[in-house]
Amino acid sequence: MACKRSGVQFPSAPPMTMVAIVMRTYERPVLLARAIASVQNQTFSDWELIIVNNGGDPAGVERVVSIARNTTGTSAITVLHLPDRVGMEEASNQGLRASTSQYFAIHDDDDSWRPTFLATAVHEFAAHPTAAAVLTGVTRVHETFKGGKVWPEKHENFPLDESRLTYDRLIGGNTFPPIAALFRRSVLDAVGYFDS
Repeated sequence: MACKRSGVQFPSAPPMTMVAIVMRTYERPVLLARAIASVQNQTFSDWELIIVNNGGDPAGVERVVSIARNTTGTSAITVLHLPDRVGMEEASNQGLRASTSQYFAIHDDDDSWRPTFLATAVHEFAAHPTAAAVLTGVTRVHETFKGGKVWPEKHENFPLDESRLTYDRLIGGNTFPPIAALFRRSVLDAVGYFDS
């Protein structure tokens, strides 16, 4: 598709993706495969996934991503291979700078979403157009790694309530993990990127 102005054709800008998902990883291919599947299994499909390989072996990450792409046929996965390990904040920033979207999420390689997470969060943004973020409670799963597989050992529910979202609680420490949040990208313009 192209735009016409004064008889001259200009290529149209590609449509902006609704959600950019930045996934940080380092040398955990089994967990990375599960995390990618949790994105690919979302009922909401207008997303791009930026995997930031934080100084790990590029070949291992590329193998996992190749299998994921062949399984679902999606090309909405980009991989950034950082030559050296950096902090998780800088890894997040590099992934965010490599994407464009209306909303963004940080999804680490040891996390998973329920299939309706993005659909629910985007719906909540539509219902609350001035909201900067949509947050959920989480279930922490304690796991062990045996025989090349991940085995759950116990679950703990951490519901989200307003007492955890006060200014004092938020300024004093992390009251929710990144996987529990979808942010409006304009937050980056207002407060800047992560402090690396």
